[in-house]
Amino acid sequence: MVHVLDDSRVVTPENPLDSDKGEFEHHCDWLAKGRQILMGIPERCINHCCEPNTFVKTGEDKLRRMIALSDIKPGEEITYDYLLNCHGGVVWTCACGHQNCRKTMLASFFDLPLSEQRAQRHLLDSWFVEEHRSREVFRNG
Repeated sequence: MVHVLDDSRVVTPENPLDSDKGEFEHHCDWLAKGRQILMGIPERCINHCCEPNTFVKTGEDKLRRMIALSDIKPGEEITYDYLLNCHGGVVWTCACGHQNCRKTMLASFFDLPLSEQRAQRHLLDSWFVEEHRSREVFRNG
């Protein structure tokens, strides 16, 4: 375990983002059933990588944790794949610099080729799998 994410700032119509306080939509994460949270620090500062060294999983205690995929050396940047647990984002050019960079950050995990979805499905959070269980990636194979 690398870090426990702070999901305490829930964004609602009654409690909207406040740009005067530095709260912006691009610092938000969308979770189960459309719940929107403002990511805390340091998680809002963690960069995307197409070959990340961490992923996020929600525990039975409902806390989301960043889990290392391999040993992380001192001074090595901590990264995660923004496309995991994502459905309905914005397409943008990726500049992560990894040799396996996709070159494009797609709008959804389901925009990846099915073979890549299957290779990464074990990294998906349980709430995401449950909400999208009917997708082909979760059927046989």
